[in-house]
This record gives sequence, C-alpha cells and structure tokens, in this order.
Amino acid sequence: MNYANSRNSNNGTKNKFFVIFVALIFLGSMAGAMLYSTGASNKAAELPATKVISAISDAEKERILFGSQENPADRYVLITLNVPATCDPECSAIKRTMEQIVPAFDPAVYLAEIKSESTASLETHILMESYLDKKELSAFNVTEVEDFICANSVYRINECVLRKMDIGAFNGNETATEKIQGTELSGNSSESNSTASNLTEQRNTSNSTGIQ
Repeated sequence: MNYANSRNSNNGTKNKFFVIFVALIFLGSMAGAMLYSTGASNKAAELPATKVISAISDAEKERILFGSQENPADRYVLITLNVPATCDPECSAIKRTMEQIVPAFDPAVYLAEIKSESTASLETHILMESYLDKKELSAFNVTEVEDFICANSVYRINECVLRKMDIGAFNGNETATEKIQGTELSGNSSESNSTASNLTEQRNTSNSTGIQ
C-alpha cells in the first residue's frame, strides 16, 4: 500500500515538473517574439535611395521630415506632387520644373511623384511639408515652392543665398546684400550696382526654365 502511494506521489511530482517545463518554454518563446517585434518597430526607416521617388511609406516620410534617433537634425523638405494618371503637357512641364528644383536646392529636398489611379481628374496637386510647416498649393507657382524650401530647410543652400541677395539688390539695400556675401563691397556706387545687376541676371537665368 505504501509502495503504491509512493509511486503515485512520484508520478505527480514528474507531472508538475513537466507542466512547469512546458510553461517556461512557452513564456520564453513569447518573450522572444515580443522582443523581435519591438526591435522591428523601433528600427528607423532609411532615407530613400534617390531624391525623386514614385512611392513613399509613412516611415520614410517621418524619417525625411524629422530625422532619426541618431541624427534628429538630419531633416528635409518633402514635396509631394500628385499627378493625374494621364499627364498632359501642363502636367509634364510642372514635373520637369520640380525635378530641376531638386538638384538646384540640393540636399534640402525630396520629391515624391505620386500618380493618381483615377482617370477622372486632370489636376496636379502640390503638398509641401517640413518639420516646421505644411503648405498646399492651389495652383503651381515656382516662387512659392522656392520660398517654402528656403524658409524651412535646415541646410544653407546657395540658391537660397542668391535669392536673398536678389531681394536686397531689388530693394536697393546694399547693407543686406553685403551681410549675406560675408564681405564688404568696395568701390563706388556704380560698381555696387553692377554687382547687384550681375546677381539678378544669374538668378533670372537659373529660373528661366520654370513655370510662373
């Protein structure tokens, strides 16, 4: 009788150890799965390989606008160009101009050209975004696009510096122009006027291919 009780006790103990063992394996696998999923979600998206892209994910958009954990200051302006399924000559001209703006304001801008799946509309929409601001254009305007880039870029862009010089020269404000150049203009007023005129001509040449 005592032998039977001892045997039953041993079997009960083995069963308990088996149950505990299975529970530990289950908990370990669950913990591993949670760590894997957490690590995947916390991994920052990479920047797109090119500055002009045809599709963009939410993670890539966040990376472009707000930087990464390692370098939060590495931020860019994102311009989303929504084009109709059938891109007419006006749409094509806008695309060409926007694609020229990207290298002109390098490295500040990413351009996402998103083609509509609907053939009902022939309108082209432009949405400009940065970590500071957002603006949608009801009608395409090169000046507004350039102004937004210069106002929101974290980078010092030569094209933006030229724009500021042009504004100073246009307003007859030689002091502002000199500060942007970082040097004082020497010589008489005719030499200063000639410099401002040359800067304006450079700026007009750079925008000659744009759509106003």
